[in-house]
Amino acid sequence: MGKPLGFYSLDVFANSLLMDIAETWGDGLDNLTEADKLWLIARIAHEAWQQEPTNSAPTDEASEVVDRIAELSYHEKLTLFYHSRQRKKRNPHNLVLLKSSL
Repeated sequence: MGKPLGFYSLDVFANSLLMDIAETWGDGLDNLTEADKLWLIARIAHEAWQQEPTNSAPTDEASEVVDRIAELSYHEKLTLFYHSRQRKKRNPHNLVLLKSSL
């Protein structure tokens, strides 16, 4: 069972979208399918990147990875994604949708 959204300082009762998410998939997002989880992570990450405060463009190295992403297996993609989240000190605001089940 995942931690409730409130654990990550999200005020579910003050935001109707968060309330809808909790009602649809459970407060710990336990009813979220793998496909929906990955799709939502991608969409939310894209939106967050567009709002990133430094407004920095991706590096050439990151762009090359995107150009070559098809070379990676499903498992390798998930592992790299999970590992990229672990590089810095844990931030409770990091993608809540990704659970340790990956």
